[in-house]
Amino acid sequence: MDTVFIVENDHIGSWYIGKIKMKLGPDYLPVYRSYTHEKLNEMLCKKYTGYDTPYINLVFLNEYQCTCHGILKWLSNMERKFKRDPEKYRDIETLIKAGWHIHDATEYSTIYVINIPEDTTPEIYADLKQNWGSQSPYTLKSCINVTCQEYKEKYHKKKQNYKFLFEKARKNVLYRMNKGYVPKKSTLVKYNLSWYETYT
Repeated sequence: MDTVFIVENDHIGSWYIGKIKMKLGPDYLPVYRSYTHEKLNEMLCKKYTGYDTPYINLVFLNEYQCTCHGILKWLSNMERKFKRDPEKYRDIETLIKAGWHIHDATEYSTIYVINIPEDTTPEIYADLKQNWGSQSPYTLKSCINVTCQEYKEKYHKKKQNYKFLFEKARKNVLYRMNKGYVPKKSTLVKYNLSWYETYT
């Protein structure tokens, strides 16, 4: 059994599809506990102390199996991605944490939970990425999964461009110089760098 999470926000106008495999222990019971709407938000307040009002609307889509084993684990996994690569995951973080600060007037996001058999996950996952916008009660314009994939493909094409790679490497060396790194003279010559640039 897999658990799929659909994160959406009408104000932002986008959605994101995530998933986690239901892991079972030796007793064949789920390792990750399930949370109700109230309990999840209670845990969010304890976990995200750096935010004023962490909150998520939790909606179960299964008619009979209203559980969401692993949602807190999934959110923790996403948090690690946010910290590891803020630029890459900025849109997803903004979507999940909408309204978490007092000065953020955006409405809270909703996470819809669906429990599905493993063998149907690929098909349903792909369908939700493409079509959830038309199924949602709100007006949603784009799926972040899709835009991230498009970004990845464009980035892959750029990587074939020598000038792009050169400028990327040059910026990286300059960034490290600003942090105290002392490059070899050959590195300065290769990337046409000077110490003056670290002060501009």
